Formats: sequence, C-alpha cells, structure tokens
Amino acid sequence: MGYSDDEVYTIWVVDVICATISIVCCLFICITYCCCPSLRGYEFRLIFYLTVCDILASIVYVIPPHDISEMCKFQGSFLTLSANLRLAFSAVIAYSIDATFQCRDDLFKLHERKGIISTFLICLVLAILPVTTDNYGPAEGICWISIKGDKYTTGSIWRMSILYVPLWIVIVYNIFVYTRVIRQIKYLSSVTCCNTEHTNQIIKKLRMYPIILAFTWLPASINRIVAIFDPDHPSLILTCVSLGLVAGIGFFNVIAYGFTQAVRSVICKQCFKYSITSEAYSSIQE
Repeated sequence: MGYSDDEVYTIWVVDVICATISIVCCLFICITYCCCPSLRGYEFRLIFYLTVCDILASIVYVIPPHDISEMCKFQGSFLTLSANLRLAFSAVIAYSIDATFQCRDDLFKLHERKGIISTFLICLVLAILPVTTDNYGPAEGICWISIKGDKYTTGSIWRMSILYVPLWIVIVYNIFVYTRVIRQIKYLSSVTCCNTEHTNQIIKKLRMYPIILAFTWLPASINRIVAIFDPDHPSLILTCVSLGLVAGIGFFNVIAYGFTQAVRSVICKQCFKYSITSEAYSSIQE
C-alpha cells in the first residue's frame, strides 16, 4: 500500500514550494558571487560550490510526478548525486575552517581543481550503483531508490550505504570540528580579551552549521528508517516534512553560510554604491 495520486500531488506541491524558495535564495548567492569580484576568494568560493549543489538538488524536487521509467531513473540518480555533493561540500567547508584554526595546510585548497573533480566522480559512482540492481523508481512520493517488492533488500542497503550512513558520518564530523573550533575561539578570546560580543556572534554562526545539517535531514532519516520496517504504510505528514526540509535546505544554507555581514556590506558598497566606514571594510577582510 503506497500513496494515492492525490497524496503524491500533495507531496509534490510541498516540494515545489520549498524547492522554489531554496532556488531563489541560492540564485541570490550565485549572482552576488558573479557580480562582486571581492567575494571570489577561496572561502566564499566553497559557499558558491555548495549553493550550486543546493540549486541542482532543489530542481529535482520541482519535477512533477510521472510514470516514465527512464525519467524516474534519471531523477533518482540525479537526486542521489546532488544530495551527496551537498554533503561533500558541507564537509569540505568544515575541514577548511578546521585547517585554518589548527594552522595546518588546507589540502583541498592546495589541490582545489583535483578535489572538485574527485568529489564529483565519487558522488557520481555512488549515484550509479543502484542502477546496477535496477532500484531507482517510485519511492514515497518521489523517484528515488525503491524498496517495493523484490527490491526491498537491495533498495534498503543502497539507501543506507550511499546516502544515510555517509550523511550521519558528515554530521558527526561537522559537530566534532565546529565544537573544537568554538572551544579554540573561546580560549583565544579569554587569553587576548578580545571583543566578547563579536566572539559570541562568530560562535553562534558556527553552531548553526551542524545544527542546520542535522535539523534538515533528521526527519528524512526517521522516515527512511520507518519505511524499512514498515514499507507498506508510509506516513504522509512525515514524508511532506522530511522532503520539504531537504528540498529547501538551500534556504537555510544561504542564511548560515551566504547571507553574512560581509556579504551585505560588499553588496552595499559595490552593487548599490553605499558608503561604508573603514571599520566595516576591515571587518569584510577578516
């Protein structure tokens, strides 16, 4: 027993609304990156890569429900590819921040082009694997890895091994990295007696990164576990919430990573020709 046509349509409407908001916000970051040369440094370039991945993932959720087998396979594999690319660049950003605070070489920065190509190829291979067992098909309101009928065992294995296990590894890694960075910031702040308010703002921002990743993927993880144990009775509400959050994760990433004080200041200075003080300009360079 799956979803009725009306329920599938409801899921799709929720996906479209959340994905559209995500795409609009992500396009803002992309336009800002292209129009403001001063923001094209390595750090914001990583955010740009993550934003592009968010756009690609959100586009998949806008595709309307259909029964075209080959189209469903393409949609499912592209969804897996874009989801893993999101996770990969989230981990890369955490790694780069950690490398900076630990005063060690950022290997991804030193080999950026090779890193991007390698990341894409690894995610592509993961996305192709379920094709070998013909597991892409209708799955809880979208086209992804199916666990219906004789595809239950292989589908469940693929779901966990190529997305959800890597997902929670990345979440745990992010929590570990940002916790260590926050502790180091607090220590340096206490030693140097620097601006406590500014330090607190940085800490709050860093805390948002792993929280957003866990918050947006937790309902989807719960939904997939429920589907494994009870594939014939999926929850419509849980599916709408989980897919809506995942489809709209770009919105949260833009708020956390992209729409910072530095970005707003650069937009005011370069795009709208507002004057800024030398102090504000200095904060952009930090």
